Amino acid sequence: MYEFIELEEIQMKGVMVGRKRKVSVNVNEIYSLTPGHGSDGCQIETKRGTIYTSESYDLVNTLIKKLAITA
Repeated sequence: MYEFIELEEIQMKGVMVGRKRKVSVNVNEIYSLTPGHGSDGCQIETKRGTIYTSESYDLVNTLIKKLAITA
């Protein structure tokens, strides 16, 4: 079963550095979750690479745990 959370990604490479966009992340593909640089945001390691989000580590962690409880 596929379970997704919607987050706001901050692009960190290429021509569009700093641009924000909505992305859906399959929680089953997340390898690790770490707090981002500074006080906000977080870093998500997935099978396809790293995603930098504007949502806090605590918020993303809570969203993942809620999906695990309801599954």
